[in-house]
Amino acid sequence: MKISFLSPAVCMICGTGASPQEMPVCDLCLYKLQSLLTERCRNCGKPPRACVCPRPAGTDFLFFYGSPLSKRLISLVKTGIDRREADFLAALLIDSAGIRAANYDAVTFVPRRKRVARRYGYDQAKELASALAKRLSLPLVPTLVRRGKNAQKLMSASERRKYSLKSYYARDDVPPEFINKRFLLVDDVATTGATLEACAKILRDSGIAAKVSAAVLANTELKNTEVLR
Repeated sequence: MKISFLSPAVCMICGTGASPQEMPVCDLCLYKLQSLLTERCRNCGKPPRACVCPRPAGTDFLFFYGSPLSKRLISLVKTGIDRREADFLAALLIDSAGIRAANYDAVTFVPRRKRVARRYGYDQAKELASALAKRLSLPLVPTLVRRGKNAQKLMSASERRKYSLKSYYARDDVPPEFINKRFLLVDDVATTGATLEACAKILRDSGIAAKVSAAVLANTELKNTEVLR
């Protein structure tokens, strides 16, 4: 994870000067970002906050994945953002999706593959979850362990679901005070939703979670025949 102490912040998207408001996005990129956040779903015709398409664990998300800007943002998140940038994205997600702290007892995350986390020096889902937890004044509680080594990029939804159920495990060191609680499960992007669906099932079946809701930055628009039910 990179650490930035520069002020004003450098734009996280284009790398040029940021806006006078000290946000980590310059005025031009902020305009582009606003357009991305209001992009309409090709299935239901509604923007992200109002999208009514079925999603696993009632996933809240900030923008649809697929456009060049959305791919650029997720690439940046995966390869390294600083705390100010993570906090900026967390604030946008909370405000856009209407996430309320009163609905949860704790925040958790889908852990990254250890090899990839070592390569980039951080776990992007953990950093996003940490920023969300701080913003919501909720504890961040690691609840899952990942042991699978394979990437899921080329897997279908059904293959991802089977793989995730075998690759993620509930931790056995979750503090007793966080057993049978309501969790907000965080990841960077939902491609098919299979990983979120599997992780939510693992947390419920293990008794750690009484309820699991998910939140991601980006959500891939599925064809009607691909929507998880």
